[in-house]
Amino acid sequence: MPPRHKPTHVDTLALAHTFVRTTSLIQQGSAIIFSSFLVLHLCSPLAAAFSSPGQAESSASSFMLLSRVWYQDGWMNEVVVVWGSLAAHIGSGVIGRIGKGVERRLRRARRVEGVKREAEGSLAREIELGGMVVQGVGHEQDERGPPLDETVVPQGDSQDGNDDTPRPKFPLFETLLTFLGPITLLHTTGYVLVPLTLSHINLHRLLPSLSAPPISSLSPTLFSYSFTSYSLNSRLHRLRSSLSYGLLVTIAGYHVIAGMRRYIDPTSPRGLRPRRGEEGEGRVGKVKRHGWQAAYGGVVAGVGLGLVRLALEGAAVPAFLARKYDAVLTGGRALV
Repeated sequence: MPPRHKPTHVDTLALAHTFVRTTSLIQQGSAIIFSSFLVLHLCSPLAAAFSSPGQAESSASSFMLLSRVWYQDGWMNEVVVVWGSLAAHIGSGVIGRIGKGVERRLRRARRVEGVKREAEGSLAREIELGGMVVQGVGHEQDERGPPLDETVVPQGDSQDGNDDTPRPKFPLFETLLTFLGPITLLHTTGYVLVPLTLSHINLHRLLPSLSAPPISSLSPTLFSYSFTSYSLNSRLHRLRSSLSYGLLVTIAGYHVIAGMRRYIDPTSPRGLRPRRGEEGEGRVGKVKRHGWQAAYGGVVAGVGLGLVRLALEGAAVPAFLARKYDAVLTGGRALV
């Protein structure tokens, strides 16, 4: 049998790079698919924001029913456009980040191995040429630093084993952060959005579909933006609803706009920071540099205005429907 060759760092590194690249493509593709749903979903409160006086709820509900044709016309549409793309985006993001950590470690190991081989080769050439004497070796070694495989007592350590170097308080946590790499605001908003999105899905999709009374599987016609208006008006639920909607819109808006910017222009500054201005740029140039910030502010302000109008105008909700809404808002339990 021919001898087996162990995989080298180069082969493993190439495999890790391909894996990271694949997860990145899945993350970007799933984000595009999910955005087709999200844009339509956010257009409903925008319709409420710019509707005629007293028509906020009906305008938002009408647009929502129209947009459901895209992502709820058949179970397959919802599985692919909403649930599938969302799961693929979250999963590929988490797995890809772990893959990047593995890739960084492999690159570091390859660099260390390369430096070690270079040092060993240089030492072997010097010995072969016969130009090395013991005193010279010590002098050159002082200038180059100790060999990579030599054990050196770090500064702060003493030969008797006493160590006065301050240790990290949470070594495991710091090791994990080093492995995962820097966490930007875009990453942070994505992680925060996971529990917020799951809570939103539970409240607006899972609980209304419960067949047990008093909810009794609320139909799309009954479960419209009158539910949002009711939750923002109800004395029992207005504080929690206002906080949850506000956090979701603010954080999701940043994540979507910043992620879109990163996808369109990978060389752009992280987050929504504007590029550095060029010498002699005019007012138009300054406006362009702050375009993404303006887009984020416009989306949050528009959706926020729609929610405010839904809260102020309120929707006339019959008693039987209010009882169903209360049951959904209290986690599926009827109010007595």
